[in-house]
Amino acid sequence: MHARHLVTAALLLGLVSILASACIVAPQEDIAADAEALADSDPVDVTARFMCKGLGVVECMIQCAQQGTPCRPRREHPHNASAGKGDLYACRTSAPRSCDYLYSNGDRCFFFTDPTMVRCLHRGG
Repeated sequence: MHARHLVTAALLLGLVSILASACIVAPQEDIAADAEALADSDPVDVTARFMCKGLGVVECMIQCAQQGTPCRPRREHPHNASAGKGDLYACRTSAPRSCDYLYSNGDRCFFFTDPTMVRCLHRGG
């Protein structure tokens, strides 16, 4: 009976260590470094992105669509409802295409379109 408890505890500790690594807060870096950190195995051309500096979210959405990456102007945080809606601030215009959002708590989330997935750099609370 005790051996089963030990095995269960070991499995739970392994799961906790995997989940804990997903919650590490990233240090302050510029946007290009953030994008590079998201690449799993294949290199990502971080120069193939449209930055919406000085544009409102609607104008940013229009420019991204004209670049071939349709995005929403604002998007709910996928992991933290209290962060609210993030503003579109950039889009990746070559594969893998993404819409990039900045949230009030400092988090940045990248919504990729192909393959469909979301990656976030958690900096806020």
